[in-house]
Amino acid sequence: MDGQGCADSPGRTISRYEPVARVWEWLFLGWIAFIPVMIRFNLRFLHRYTLPLADLLFVGALAAFLVALLCGARRLRPCAWYLPLLAYAGALILSTLTSEDVRRSAPKLAGDIYLILAAALAINYATSLKYLRRVVFAWLAGTVATILGAASGVILFFSGVTSLRKNPFLFTFGTLPPGHYPRIRSLFLNANMMCGYTVASVVILIAAREAGWISRAVFRTLLLGAIATAIFSLSPELGGLFLVLALWQSRLQAPGPRARFTAAAGALAAILFFMSVTISPAPLSRTTLMATLLHPEPGQRVLTWIDGWHTFLAHPWTGRGLDANSADVHYVAASGIRYHNTVAHNTWLSIMAQQGLTGLVAFLWVVLHLVRRFRLRGGVFDKTSALRMGLELALIGGFLYPSLTGALENTRHVWALMGLVAAVQEFPVTAD
Repeated sequence: MDGQGCADSPGRTISRYEPVARVWEWLFLGWIAFIPVMIRFNLRFLHRYTLPLADLLFVGALAAFLVALLCGARRLRPCAWYLPLLAYAGALILSTLTSEDVRRSAPKLAGDIYLILAAALAINYATSLKYLRRVVFAWLAGTVATILGAASGVILFFSGVTSLRKNPFLFTFGTLPPGHYPRIRSLFLNANMMCGYTVASVVILIAAREAGWISRAVFRTLLLGAIATAIFSLSPELGGLFLVLALWQSRLQAPGPRARFTAAAGALAAILFFMSVTISPAPLSRTTLMATLLHPEPGQRVLTWIDGWHTFLAHPWTGRGLDANSADVHYVAASGIRYHNTVAHNTWLSIMAQQGLTGLVAFLWVVLHLVRRFRLRGGVFDKTSALRMGLELALIGGFLYPSLTGALENTRHVWALMGLVAAVQEFPVTAD
């Protein structure tokens, strides 16, 4: 222990209330597994919000955990990460109280507090390799569902079911040039969100194999399926896949030029994917590829970044308010469809526009508390360190890199990942 992270296992006590603790465990694992399931079994809230099944499971898990605490069946796990989480919760409350529309921001505040509590539950559940293994298998169950949803979408598309209404696994082309090809969202609300989740799943899967938790045949099958699923998202977040795979491979290589070259190649691929979103593909419908590259038009995300920055400048301290529009951009895509974009398409600009400097500083504290303790190189590469590195790379590929091109501060899998990283960074080294 270095005194900066979570304490070791809080001491799971056996009592007559142990069944309550078992209930919270199964509900929490169910929440992890059902995170990707967003397009079915939903409830509509205030005609604006979608509550997937995972949210209902979380409510039950939180209630059961609180009962277990009160009954003494579980104890709250000490963790230094609680302090930045509380600071961010305070920033969210302040942004809501000073919002341009408090009634609109209040439901969003409840959703954000839910995500913070979800991260706290992850810390309190994953207290050893035994419990982390269960979380990993729950996550991989969700990954299997995502792969199957993506495969269904592709099969239906090439069977002639190309309508978004009849093939719910498809997603719109967005800013991409239209054509006879599928862009898949699987069970998620959009393709970009699915891509970030699947990239994280790829490296978690690799770590699980390194730990000896899954067989070679299962690993190969799921790895191929997860990579194919990510590719069919046609998302700029694919750059994160190249980045984390290169970082993992460089970790396995001996320190030296080869390892540095591998890491640099992954970083270059990530940079190229990021740069691809800065140029609009719309001119391709009017001129040649070379002319488009020589005389580029700014991409949709660049326009929303600029507008998000202006929103921040107009509301610098506590932001415009939760759920307020962080941008206001009208854009004609390559398909000729006109879009009205109200999202900054960047996590940091989105927070700055909605929560101001107060929210930005608090959220940076939340993230940097984890990032500064990353251990991606050096040391013994045993089961615990492999799982720790896998989760840390999952956070890089599933959140930090995609945060540059998407507003992910309210994404369920991101907060689950952050909670698991916080838990594993001070894991006791135990036999499993």
